[in-house]
Amino acid sequence: MKYMINFQIILTFEDKLQSSFRTSYTVIENEIKQYELTSLNRVQKWFAEFFLNSSLDAFIDTSKLKNKVINKKIKIGRITNSLSGEYKTFQENRINE
Repeated sequence: MKYMINFQIILTFEDKLQSSFRTSYTVIENEIKQYELTSLNRVQKWFAEFFLNSSLDAFIDTSKLKNKVINKKIKIGRITNSLSGEYKTFQENRINE
């Protein structure tokens, strides 16, 4: 494990209500090598794309959602390099589906 990503998922449901979920993701060594994730900015860019192209089930338990999701957004808060302690905080970094 090298990178820990703290982020928020904002979901919009078909009834136009929104809910947000705070969660985290650990980037594994295979992903670091495969996508050449050599900086915090590269991790941020890769993860935003990874999130948008992945099922919500990879990040939250969607079986507990009662309404149909019509839009998902991600707001990355902080990425930490767990080996060096280096981190970067992202402000107003929302990425829409």
